[in-house]
Amino acid sequence: MATKLALEGFSDCLRMEAAPFGIDVVVVEPGAIRTEWGAISRDSLLARSVSTVTPNGLGDMLDQALSARLSSEPEVIARAIEQALTSRRPKTRYAACGGANSILAIRRLISDRRFDRLMWASSQAVRNNRFDELPLDASEGIVDPGLS
Repeated sequence: MATKLALEGFSDCLRMEAAPFGIDVVVVEPGAIRTEWGAISRDSLLARSVSTVTPNGLGDMLDQALSARLSSEPEVIARAIEQALTSRRPKTRYAACGGANSILAIRRLISDRRFDRLMWASSQAVRNNRFDELPLDASEGIVDPGLS
């Protein structure tokens, strides 16, 4: 997460510095994408997390996050990139896949602490395979009002 935020901040600065030269800097913010990377990262994380406090359940949590309900096909990101490249005046950010639009919209509407609680509750519901308790449905952008 920290590296993604660092890249976003770098992109914002680069956009301001490149603007006088007519150069657009665009950030494509993907959510969960269905690729083989999910299994690769899961296996790597579990191999390196054997001695940590919470390796159990991490694999299931990653599997569920990349499930059909929460993830999108790679073509969704390809379309966002195409839109950014072909637009006469591209947006500064394109959110695509796996609930990215919903999460970013929610992020702008609620406080940092409430957003943290929402993310924590979502991670625990996924980790415990309790999808009926998910406060956010990435496919519909619905948030449990108790967390907002």
